[in-house]
Amino acid sequence: MKILVTGGSGFLGRNVIKALLKEGHSVIGFSRSQPSYFVDKKNVEWIQGDFATGEGLDSIPWEELDAVFHLAAAGVKSSKREWSECIQVNIIGTERLLQLIGTRALKKPKIFIAKTFYEKVINDVQDFKKNPYIVTKEAASQLAELWSKDYQGVTIFGTLYHAFGPNDDPSSVLSYAARQLKLGKPARFSSGKALGDWLYVTDMAEGILAALKASEQGVYHWDIGSGNLTTVRHLIEQLLMISGRSSEQIVFDPGLDRTESIIQEAAQKLPPGFIPKLTLQEGLKEHYQLQ
Repeated sequence: MKILVTGGSGFLGRNVIKALLKEGHSVIGFSRSQPSYFVDKKNVEWIQGDFATGEGLDSIPWEELDAVFHLAAAGVKSSKREWSECIQVNIIGTERLLQLIGTRALKKPKIFIAKTFYEKVINDVQDFKKNPYIVTKEAASQLAELWSKDYQGVTIFGTLYHAFGPNDDPSSVLSYAARQLKLGKPARFSSGKALGDWLYVTDMAEGILAALKASEQGVYHWDIGSGNLTTVRHLIEQLLMISGRSSEQIVFDPGLDRTESIIQEAAQKLPPGFIPKLTLQEGLKEHYQLQ
């Protein structure tokens, strides 16, 4: 199959591309920037462009595509959440992608649209309604839902939970924790009471591929996660145990908590046959060793 991956230079996109290549697919990676880590230039056709501006879109062989993984998003990193960029990329970019698939993709490819689990709980936490990333992702999902009603191909909505692994955003909590522990430096965190569904990134990539295979006709909604809830504090304490460092390196400070709300949202509707290969403990060990 010839498959387009938007957001291919991102943390998840790179791992989805690796999984696709492993299965023998022909892959086109598309993103606004060149990837700073893995790029298999021999087996991946790379196109640098932007759905929000239209740059690079004519270079995509739309008529040859068998599937599209739409993973591109703005505002994932908390330090880069600006309304203008999130609107341009998450809403306008998604609308342009759907329009091009509908008019130029002759094979009516399967399309996987990545959602964030925060969309499910946006009404439960007041601050989420002011978050550019969450608000625009929800708007893009609603747009895609309306579009999918008239699309003759397969549309797959995949709600993604927390992915972790090596080469993630250095500011992410687990990357920061692993790095500080390896360096023997102190690390300060919030109370760590926040609950989340955490999945090692290679397993998340496999879950996304499983969703594609399990969807044959019409519109599908899948969750890509472990199905289990774990506190951030437990994850950090597990990394501490793996590192063999002193517990004095780690400080939990409730004063750093950003919200009093405890979100209890875990993956429920996993793609048929999808079982994560790594346990949480195994994933954390890989994450620490490869950090």
